[in-house]
Amino acid sequence: MALKSQPTPVDTKLVEAKEYRSLVGALQYLPYTCPDIVHAVNKVCQKLKDPTQGDMKAVKRILRYLKGTLHYGIKFLAHSPLKLYGFCDTDWAGCSDTRRSTTGYCIYLGANCISWSSKKQPTVSISSSEAKYRSMASTMAELVWITFLLRDVGIELHEPP
Repeated sequence: MALKSQPTPVDTKLVEAKEYRSLVGALQYLPYTCPDIVHAVNKVCQKLKDPTQGDMKAVKRILRYLKGTLHYGIKFLAHSPLKLYGFCDTDWAGCSDTRRSTTGYCIYLGANCISWSSKKQPTVSISSSEAKYRSMASTMAELVWITFLLRDVGIELHEPP
């Protein structure tokens, strides 16, 4: 078990909320094209009320990461099989404040990620199994919706997701 480090007194000092909110507001649009930062941006968005220096350090770390990964991105392959599949996972009771679980999924059409989500579940799950069932249900709902969408635009899948 890893020990969590205690915040230093400097990290708990409040910072100018207007500047923090401005930076975080700008970051909120980037996960559409950089899904690798969605969790980090979600975490800093939860601290908009009374941001500390530690929270500002986290925002600056995200900005440094983005600066170093400007040439990375999502590739869409033109020649990929029309097979729809998805992956999901859950972090049971991951939020230490609300004890709500985080659900995440990625839906692929061939080799291309066409849909993804990462969000807190609306209710507290009593067990990790319950949290996983909720995650699978949301993933399956998205798969069914995409299947119907593809059918409506004239793309027939040769096998079920």
